[in-house]
Amino acid sequence: MLARYGPIWLNTHFNHVQEITPEAAEACDRLLRSGVPVNNQSVLLRGINDTVETQTELCHGLLKIKVRPYYLFQCDEVQGTEHLRTPVEVGMKIIEGMRGHTSGLAIPTFVIDLPQGGGKVPLQPDYILAQSEGELVLRNYEGHIFNYRNPTKPVSFELPAEVLCPAVSATTSLPQENRVPIQVRRNHK
Repeated sequence: MLARYGPIWLNTHFNHVQEITPEAAEACDRLLRSGVPVNNQSVLLRGINDTVETQTELCHGLLKIKVRPYYLFQCDEVQGTEHLRTPVEVGMKIIEGMRGHTSGLAIPTFVIDLPQGGGKVPLQPDYILAQSEGELVLRNYEGHIFNYRNPTKPVSFELPAEVLCPAVSATTSLPQENRVPIQVRRNHK
């Protein structure tokens, strides 16, 4: 029934794996079978879900019921909740501790929802150690350091129109003047 009113997307709010009860899993399954994608938004809470192990267990539990871990929110500054707030560095360490040790699908985006309508700001561990015009120095999840060549000039090539527009029959032979030039550019900071 819900599929005809789409697109509908639903974000659940599981903060701990113990909240993923059989009833909750069944409700998510019913939504999914109705064509509604289900994501999860958690809030980082001191003493509840503020370790790599707890977050990994939660995210694996979510994936088992086909719910995508979407956001891990830094706890907002709300009166009466200071005892539940963690330093931002705790969330960063959790994401860093999960990276490379579980599927990327199990890692939510850690965000701060800025006050006064400032929007969500994603925070990720810094894996870029140095950058020049032609090279990046990167750190992987294990702490190993790698040099990565950064292309500096855009590459130009042409693709046939049938590749760019699948509606054009693959058997159609297009003259050169009907081909579309493509420029691939890499943005670098």
